[in-house]
Amino acid sequence: GIQKSQTSSKNVQNPEFPGGENAYMKFLSDNIKYPVIAQENGIQGFIDAVFNIDTKGKVTFVKFNRSVDPSLDKEVKRVIELMPDWIPGKFNGAATSITSGASFVFRLQGDGVDEYKGPTPSNAIVVVGYGSSKK
Repeated sequence: GIQKSQTSSKNVQNPEFPGGENAYMKFLSDNIKYPVIAQENGIQGFIDAVFNIDTKGKVTFVKFNRSVDPSLDKEVKRVIELMPDWIPGKFNGAATSITSGASFVFRLQGDGVDEYKGPTPSNAIVVVGYGSSKK
């Protein structure tokens, strides 16, 4: 048979949010807010952010792979920086700094609002706001 090499993935232990994946998703959902200014201006879209979890489990914002508007970006960055310390990732048993990411979809609903037609990845946190129709 063919031997598959399993060097890299076996030696890497991913960082873990306290309480695991469900707690992580709940934390993001509970803390993210749709900025009022973005709702008033009909701004919606998909944001993909990158953050780093250092050897102590501290989270620092790194960058946006995809951003929409300064008001939404600022809110995503705020929530990332609000996260509690993670259990640090490990490489070959030693704590190591690992980059992770979070995706958010800001979507408006209500009368006179353009329907959101952008991407909605399955792992994204969907934030629903209520647009005001400008009459």
